[in-house]
Amino acid sequence: MRKLISTSLFTLLTAAPAIAAASPAGSESAAPAGVAGALAAGTALVVAITALVRALRGDRRAKEAGEQAVEAHQLATVANARAVEATRWADRLANAQSDGVVLVLSYPGTAQPCRALLEVNGWRIQYYAVTQAELDAGQLLPGPDIIADVRVADAIVVEGLDEARMDQLAAMRDFRDRIRSGCSVVMYTGGRNYRYDLTRWGQVDQGCTVPVTAEAAVRGSLARRDATARAQGVRPGTLGTARQELLAQASSSVH
Repeated sequence: MRKLISTSLFTLLTAAPAIAAASPAGSESAAPAGVAGALAAGTALVVAITALVRALRGDRRAKEAGEQAVEAHQLATVANARAVEATRWADRLANAQSDGVVLVLSYPGTAQPCRALLEVNGWRIQYYAVTQAELDAGQLLPGPDIIADVRVADAIVVEGLDEARMDQLAAMRDFRDRIRSGCSVVMYTGGRNYRYDLTRWGQVDQGCTVPVTAEAAVRGSLARRDATARAQGVRPGTLGTARQELLAQASSSVH
């Protein structure tokens, strides 16, 4: 393309003097030859201008084609990155039951417990059942070991607790502050037809009505633990660990 433009410019530069030289300035006998020369030079000039215009248009089209190719490459790169992330998400979702442990906290009156479905689908769970006597006595958390299990659970299912007592559980700092970063709380009604107020529990907590949706919520919560951890930030009591991780990252980046 650059060679074509250069050739056209050369033709213009050589044709212009030829036209000037062919202008009648001598005898009458030389006039026909001068006119013929001027016409030839003029024709050459028109051809050169036409070629130059075409060359400039072709250069512009080539530039546009190059820009479109770059844009198409960028779009392909983005699409490939999204496809890779979609594949990773599908893998995390399909294998979630192999990547974490689940704490199930069950209360009296659960018409359709989700424990059996979780166990059939291969989840590793720790199951706590609160008795009616404990609930009547105001004990929402059973036994001395539940807080230790809350600290390590990757997902927590609370099933069969009514709305009023769920609000009481949400207000218990001893329970909430020990939920590890990245862990979601799935609030399952156990078949009852009402919805929990999720705003009391913060981000990424879910309310479900049947065992299948509860199991799906657990699977999804484990698959997105990294995103959940970023949204939750550093959990209470783990700031020292976060500092050590930060120092370790800074040290590795220096070396």
